[in-house]
Amino acid sequence: MAAWDRAGRIRGGRLLGAAIEPFSGNVRLGSEKEALVLRRIHQWGLPAPDCQYEIRDANGRFLARVDFGWPAWRFGLEYEGDEFHPPRRWGRDRRRLRAVEGIGWRIEQADRGDFRPSSTRLPALLGGVLGPAAAA
Repeated sequence: MAAWDRAGRIRGGRLLGAAIEPFSGNVRLGSEKEALVLRRIHQWGLPAPDCQYEIRDANGRFLARVDFGWPAWRFGLEYEGDEFHPPRRWGRDRRRLRAVEGIGWRIEQADRGDFRPSSTRLPALLGGVLGPAAAA
């Protein structure tokens, strides 16, 4: 971002700034699809999540890593793409989900259907958990 600041005003800079804003700071993403999710979360006016958030129990023992975590709400979101969540991993994913729900976290899943132009499920779900700002 320092280079961006040094460049000063440039043609199209405001649009470019808006496009890269969700990715500024300490953002670690696990896939291109997660970048899409992060951009939409930002567009919907929701609080920024911690990306690749590690959930630990009261003793500090690692339980799971979720694509997006909102620790203040004890809420996580996973993008369920075939690349990282194929059928052979479903059992492991269910065990991981039970472990984090057992310590009071809520984990929801999103998939490519949630990003179709007509889909309102995900912004409504996130808005219901994180606040009223989400109005797709």
